[in-house]
Amino acid sequence: GLHPVTVKRIDGTRLLIGPIEAIDGTPVVDIKPMLGRLGV
Repeated sequence: GLHPVTVKRIDGTRLLIGPIEAIDGTPVVDIKPMLGRLGV
């Protein structure tokens, strides 16, 4: 699914993000910037 999140910290190849509706440890496969009010 698509979930807007906040990147809280970058540690090497790991991202600390949150909040997100997913099980802890679920891999993030793709990251895209959110542009504009609707994310378009």
